[in-house]
Amino acid sequence: MKLKRAYISVNKQTVAKNSRTGSRDPAIAVRTSKSGKAEMVNRVAINGPCEVIYTPDKPILKCGARLVIEADAEDVFIQTRQGKELIWEPVTT
Repeated sequence: MKLKRAYISVNKQTVAKNSRTGSRDPAIAVRTSKSGKAEMVNRVAINGPCEVIYTPDKPILKCGARLVIEADAEDVFIQTRQGKELIWEPVTT
């Protein structure tokens, strides 16, 4: 059985906006398909092998990302907030 993949990229527009305005919006996008909806987070943990992929000639993801970190989705965890507590959850996007 083929494992589901997770794709992690950085939203450079969010990074630029945060730098310009002082806001702290999450800038890390985590997807479980190349064209899927992203879960935007501030922190990601990869508890297994991963690969950093850069393709300058064409986007890897539908969003236009040319540099991604690819890993088995079961090895990727995102930090979320529940009330005042920060917890780690498996990626489900």
